[in-house]
Amino acid sequence: MKAIVALITLMLVFFSFDSLPGHSQTAKQRPILYVLPKANAVRVSPTTALAISVGTPLHARSLIAGAFRVVGSQSGLHTGRTVLSDDQLTLLFYPDLPFAYGERVLVSIQPRLMTAAGALVASASYQFTVTVHPITSLPPTATASLATAAPLAPVNAAPAAITPPRYYTHPEFAQVMTATVTTPAQSAGTGYLFMASMGLFFDGQRALTILDNTGEPLYIQPTPNDKIVTNFRKQTVKEKAFLTYNLGENVLVWTNGAVDVMDETYTVVDHWTIGNGYESYGADEHEFLLLDNGHAILLSYVPIPYNLEPFGGPADGILIDIVLQEQDSAKNVVFEWHGSEHIPVAETYHDLTDSSVDFMHTNAIAVDSDGNWLISSRNMAEITKINRQTGAVIWRLGGKGNQFTFTNDSGFWRQHDIRRLPNGHLTLFDNGNQHTPPHSRALEYAVDETAKTVTRIWQYPNDTSEYSFIMGNVQRLDNGNTVIGWGDRPKVTEVRSDGTIALEVAMGGPSYRAFRDDWQATPAAAPRAVVLYSTDPTTATLYTSWNGATEITGYGIYAGPTPATLTPITTADRTGFETRIDLNNLPADTCFFQTEPLRGQALTQRRSNLIFRTDLPRCREQLAFAYLPLVALSSGE
Repeated sequence: MKAIVALITLMLVFFSFDSLPGHSQTAKQRPILYVLPKANAVRVSPTTALAISVGTPLHARSLIAGAFRVVGSQSGLHTGRTVLSDDQLTLLFYPDLPFAYGERVLVSIQPRLMTAAGALVASASYQFTVTVHPITSLPPTATASLATAAPLAPVNAAPAAITPPRYYTHPEFAQVMTATVTTPAQSAGTGYLFMASMGLFFDGQRALTILDNTGEPLYIQPTPNDKIVTNFRKQTVKEKAFLTYNLGENVLVWTNGAVDVMDETYTVVDHWTIGNGYESYGADEHEFLLLDNGHAILLSYVPIPYNLEPFGGPADGILIDIVLQEQDSAKNVVFEWHGSEHIPVAETYHDLTDSSVDFMHTNAIAVDSDGNWLISSRNMAEITKINRQTGAVIWRLGGKGNQFTFTNDSGFWRQHDIRRLPNGHLTLFDNGNQHTPPHSRALEYAVDETAKTVTRIWQYPNDTSEYSFIMGNVQRLDNGNTVIGWGDRPKVTEVRSDGTIALEVAMGGPSYRAFRDDWQATPAAAPRAVVLYSTDPTTATLYTSWNGATEITGYGIYAGPTPATLTPITTADRTGFETRIDLNNLPADTCFFQTEPLRGQALTQRRSNLIFRTDLPRCREQLAFAYLPLVALSSGE
């Protein structure tokens, strides 16, 4: 009888799919490669979405109701909606109601799914357990111990404060971090330097900055002084360039925040943060990647209840877990990876007797050339390769779980910024906290993943003269140069392959990372202009700028007795972020001024604010005809 029922059920399943294109009743079933949450996971968010992937696109019929059967031991049977990711590789189930804290959840994938190629998806069942309770704050003892583990205090003394320049057109930039070129550019890469004054060891205004090779700003964007800003950089999606940056509230040595994406007008066009119930912990400062398919990779530090008693800590301890997510363009979490589910806690270098343990402290994620992920975890002193399709660990390099042999190098300590080069080599920033003596290096390794050997190809410097306790990054340029951000040492060095310096810039404070890239932009905001005048109506000094505009060679200056009678009177070369233009032999009735940037010899058709001179009676009579904002200053102001 059971055999007959099974046969009838199988026939019904086939019948429900037999009208779909490419279907064959003899098609081989596709096994499920990845499930979210992970099978037997024990600290799952009560508002998580569920997901499955078979490694190939699924048919739209996979959205059929009942594909997921989800039953909580306390909450019972869950209804919900089924969503197919934008690349059709991941099927998600969003429960209508949260799971109960501490309950066990049984998930059954029903035999109703099909790939786009017509293969049936194998049924499966697994279970997970919801976390017993959320961690909403860290105890004071944990705060002290974590701060000690990675102190927010400079190891190297910061350079003497430099009085920042005053920009008449942007007086709000008075306290923005300064940059001083200490080694002038020679054979440096193309484009600009991108940095973010994150606020550590620096009392001035936190801001995003783009600099040219002379240290002169191209773009300045102040950010809130109560937030940490990091990772200001260019990223490209389908050949379209964007600027991205992380902004979040400081939580010890990580942040709870989000990521903004700006287009070439410096307009925020997208906003990303962590999902699946971890929103209160936010997206961390250390990494954000845009992928060419429109997806994004984010990182979050999530405290979870954890029994640390086996390691000498408290039974009711807190583990700072690492949650990595890939989200599609609709912000569906299509892949999620928890460090505590894959990496042994005992292999951390953090003190496990603490009440709260930041056991991994992941600070970089990179998509490898084969599509899998590389992550750098400072408190493990480890680079880990993760299978992007299954979540399994492929290999571990460095630290207590090291699986490789270093042929000509002693290895790295407390590193940052793992990246894969086009030639197959790896670069990273070795903070070197446990080297004797402690010293930092930019490194390039050749890694044989089959023989499990690592060979050092290049490093800078070749001595122990540099040391950055925290932060840092390495960027290899197309011309072979390497940009090094020195973390808590507030400087950026660009070196040639032979180790000679192509450019070095001292900063008024540290930037978590520093990047060089080409960039073209036409800001949405208009150019600005200000006029300083004296008692002589025939002279004036004009200041003008266009914050963030690239390829600006100069400015056209317009003047006249009324707004309707402005005529071009001269042009001036751009001399920096803000250009000063001395005007002489003006007609005595000149009341209004305006500037227009030049690209090459062509005007941009983007004029500045209209400037109104207020010291002359004949000019004040024109006030009713002027358009605000009108900015003019007397020479005494």
